[in-house]
Amino acid sequence: MKQFSRFLFFLFLIHNWSSYGQKDSIVTLDIVVLSDVKLKNFSTGFNVNEISDSIIKTQTSLTNLLSLNTLIYFKENGYGMVSSPSFRGTNASQTAVIWNGINVNSQLTGQADFNNISIVNYNNISVKSGGSSVQYGSGAIGGSIHLNNSFHFYNHFKNELQVSYGSFNTLNTSYKLSAGTDKKYVAVGIDYKNSENDYEYLGYDEKNKNGAYNFLAFNFNAGYFINDNVLLKLFHNSSFNDRNLSGTLTYNAKDAYENTNSKTLVVLDFLTKKFSSNINFAHIYEDYKYFPNSENIDQYSFGKVTTFVAKYDASLYLKSYDIELKGILEYNGVNGTGSNIGDNQRDVFSAVFLLNHKLTSKIDYSVNVRTEVTSQYNIPFIFSIGSNLQITKLYTLKFNTSKNYRIPTFNDLYWVPGGNVDLKPENSYQFEIGNDFNFNSQKFNLTGYYIKSEDMIKWLPNTNNIWSPINIQEVESYGIEFQYNISKKIGSTQMSFLTNYGYTISKNSKTNNQLIYVPKHKVTSTLSLNYKNISTYYQLLYNGSVYTTTDNYNNLSSYDVSDVGISYVLPNKRKLTTTITFKVQNIFNEKYQNVAYRPMPNRNYKLKLILNF
Repeated sequence: MKQFSRFLFFLFLIHNWSSYGQKDSIVTLDIVVLSDVKLKNFSTGFNVNEISDSIIKTQTSLTNLLSLNTLIYFKENGYGMVSSPSFRGTNASQTAVIWNGINVNSQLTGQADFNNISIVNYNNISVKSGGSSVQYGSGAIGGSIHLNNSFHFYNHFKNELQVSYGSFNTLNTSYKLSAGTDKKYVAVGIDYKNSENDYEYLGYDEKNKNGAYNFLAFNFNAGYFINDNVLLKLFHNSSFNDRNLSGTLTYNAKDAYENTNSKTLVVLDFLTKKFSSNINFAHIYEDYKYFPNSENIDQYSFGKVTTFVAKYDASLYLKSYDIELKGILEYNGVNGTGSNIGDNQRDVFSAVFLLNHKLTSKIDYSVNVRTEVTSQYNIPFIFSIGSNLQITKLYTLKFNTSKNYRIPTFNDLYWVPGGNVDLKPENSYQFEIGNDFNFNSQKFNLTGYYIKSEDMIKWLPNTNNIWSPINIQEVESYGIEFQYNISKKIGSTQMSFLTNYGYTISKNSKTNNQLIYVPKHKVTSTLSLNYKNISTYYQLLYNGSVYTTTDNYNNLSSYDVSDVGISYVLPNKRKLTTTITFKVQNIFNEKYQNVAYRPMPNRNYKLKLILNF
């Protein structure tokens, strides 16, 4: 009853805001409506980097996009296989993927497979560094990846077709349609990938065997202004992945994996000048089938989870005080079944309060709190506090601190054999301070952070030699991040250069050993030149060495990989724009692995045709 009273209190606050807000007239709307306002309005003191559309178009997978343009380290079980991140030294289940404001990490594993997410159907991809559990719930500890669809309410009708073919018999095809008026908007996208993926293992007389994959994704978004104050939005995304699982240098695999993901979100927005609110209903479905032998399709293990989300949030803007308030009530109902987890369910209730205040023209801050109750756990109040202080026109000081958490997944609790129903949620505390320098065409950012995690969940062999999760690790992660960006026009040539450097220490507090698969050093750099109808770019990725055993005895060597690309835009003909691009990946034929015994591709090529009409 104590937890229920918290929700009644939050509901009372929201009801009063609603009554107050009804006195106001129609809000003036932009032609672009964002899907996740929390990210923009309540991330004071945090670094949020938006990846430009031009950069997104150079890549075909979310793993490649983020690996080459952020400081996140990715582990891939072979190219195109399962891909998991390490963000600021945290593990894969401590990085949240947020789809149009909804946390879509797997309820089975607690993480997302970044090679199972299409990027071509999103017009806004952002990376938020630092803990965001207050806003987005379980798992948002190291950082969060935001996949957003914006709505464009103006008269237009646009089509885009992309077709590419490359090494290892790889075919990528996508089609996007966007159409709208001042009251209606619709967007449709289809993405298909197919590859034999039989690249050479450099330095070995072998190829990547059993690595073929097929991937199909469908995206649909629609918006309609019922009247000047009410907007109805629909988001849908489905993906189907059928892939063999690559072997290693010591193992010839024959296994295969099929998985389906489906996400549907309906949002009803109520808009006025001071007050806005919305009602959200989401349905999320995930399933998988694992085949130990792809030649025997009748023998497999499986798992599937259905999640229902109901959410109400309300925002109030107090113009005279320059304060924005938001309250959120959310319910998640999760039902899972599988050959290794049985039949289980989880109910999660959460209440969130967010405040952003522009104290002066040079100082603003935010205070956010969350409480959560699940059918297994009670999460006490967690918080985040952040502030921006503009010291001079050229220099801004930023800082934030937060408490974050992750609750055990269905696999952690119920997996047979080995699941542990006595697990406690992970807790994490963090602090970071950032320095932004802005010199017209040049921007610098230098950020230092510290994260302490308690009751971390780790799978270890028990006395019966069965792997089982326990709360054992206390981990400290700290480091610095540096970003430099310059964009300048020299004559008729537009030049831009972006580089990131990260130094990361993430260690077990008891043993003082660096965690496995966490590089101490990472560098990414992109240089692009645009001259009239010709664009070219060079990208560099450097990953420092990583340990592959907890005793820090074995490690993988550091490596640097370079990509180059060039594109040419043909003159417009009858509203048709044609772009031809050619890309060379791993141009220097670097021999490297980011997971032990799983070599990555040698030098490879891709030719792409893009039609806009």
